[in-house]
Amino acid sequence: IAAALGITLEQVRQVLVNYKGWMSPTQIGEALRALGKTYHLRHHLKTQELCNGINRIQWEGSWLNPGVPPRVAYFHTHWVARFDGWVLCTACETAEWIPEEEWRQYHLTVPPVSPFHITHHYHLSAPIFST
Repeated sequence: IAAALGITLEQVRQVLVNYKGWMSPTQIGEALRALGKTYHLRHHLKTQELCNGINRIQWEGSWLNPGVPPRVAYFHTHWVARFDGWVLCTACETAEWIPEEEWRQYHLTVPPVSPFHITHHYHLSAPIFST
């Protein structure tokens, strides 16, 4: 959220209610609203296309098989910020904005990980960074 909005972690923490170290899609929406941000939400997706804003990645694997409780899949998700071809992903070695193509190569080849798809897009305007 902080990366996508161009604000500090402390500003985000101030609006989080009962934060347990992870964020559900509902909590992301609540935090954005508490911060006074408008967004367009698209969900129930199964795409690899990132949008400008916040994207929820679902890693694919046996946890998505029929009969597995849906909450199990939540342990295999991640949030990624993206704007105009640049991505900030805390799962990368450097927690900084990198070109999307570099991010895709990193996640698809080094280290080898399971395929993924995007389940939620929180489309936002690009952040304004102060200098």
